[in-house]
Amino acid sequence: MKILMLNYEYPPIGGGGGVISKHIAEGLAELGHEIHVLTSKFQDTPEISQPAQNLKVIRLKVKRKTDFKSNPIEMLDWVLKTKKYCNTYVKSQKFDLCFANFVLPGGEVALYLKKKFNLKFVVISHGHDIPWVHAKRLWPLYLMGYQKIKKVLNQTEKVFLQTPMMFENLKSFHAKAAQKVAIVPNGFSSEVLTKKENKEQFKVIFVGRIVKQKDPATLIKGFSNFLDNGGEGILKIFGDGPVRKHLQKALEAAGLQYQILLMGKTSQHEVLEELASSSVYVSTSLNEGMSMAMLEAAATGLPIISTPVSGTSLILNQENSFLIDFKNADEFSRALQKVYKIWKTETIFPAQKQIQFVRENFNWDKINLLYEKHLKALTA
Repeated sequence: MKILMLNYEYPPIGGGGGVISKHIAEGLAELGHEIHVLTSKFQDTPEISQPAQNLKVIRLKVKRKTDFKSNPIEMLDWVLKTKKYCNTYVKSQKFDLCFANFVLPGGEVALYLKKKFNLKFVVISHGHDIPWVHAKRLWPLYLMGYQKIKKVLNQTEKVFLQTPMMFENLKSFHAKAAQKVAIVPNGFSSEVLTKKENKEQFKVIFVGRIVKQKDPATLIKGFSNFLDNGGEGILKIFGDGPVRKHLQKALEAAGLQYQILLMGKTSQHEVLEELASSSVYVSTSLNEGMSMAMLEAAATGLPIISTPVSGTSLILNQENSFLIDFKNADEFSRALQKVYKIWKTETIFPAQKQIQFVRENFNWDKINLLYEKHLKALTA
């Protein structure tokens, strides 16, 4: 198959949605399919590259202020420039299918290409691009994109979702589109390590963009409560985002800058090394598709404390995890105290059942075979 993949973010730009699309693109290319990725250029990223056999990445010059987030105006600029570029590029190629990431903005371009070139398309939702959650908070999205989202869902051949919870949410938003759904989970990095025993320091870790959606306020308050109640250790936060500077100032004002460390954006290898030497992985996120960082923590064998976002029921194992309510710093602190007490008095062995389950069911090689199966059925 020859596939055009659309995503306004693609590593090193963007968050989890970009990383997922990279894994899918590379996996399909490795299976022998020709993949062309159309994405955004940022700073010194090359305009055209071929990072692997059968894989071509084209980056268009668009308005973009940061590498970790794109606002609606910047997304619109990407849509307009991608449509313009595709007017000649798609005409010169013979694509079998278009694979759009995010119903908006990727699906908007795919819908245009279907109308202009009769190019079939599929779309993958990454969890927050369809306004099924926090409706009041997302009312501008309803006003601006409600009808467009429904048009994309009406015209797509397939909607890829990562979890059953996302499927149930889609049914409540657009019951007819739910008939086109294929649930294909995310995967974890093949470089993931196994947890090492660390008795020198209780180390708590979070990996993700520093945005309001991840609720860093509850993360900080909960860890602060843990320290106030006799806990000892550090919290390392890996990632970048628009509220990082504000968070750093707040930590300094509270005198917590040596207990809570903002590590910034680091390499995947460094994150995996840190996971392996950590005591517990935590997440206070308000909304997720399916967290790859949590998958990697689970595959490492770490205890996990998380809110009940989409995907947690697939990943977490009762032998090694704690679910907490949204925006509940006290409950988060109590869960930390439980793990800390075990860490102080016992050896926390990696959760073998959790490791085996995650590594068997969520590796990208297996997952990309599922994508290939669905896509081949549409082009047969």
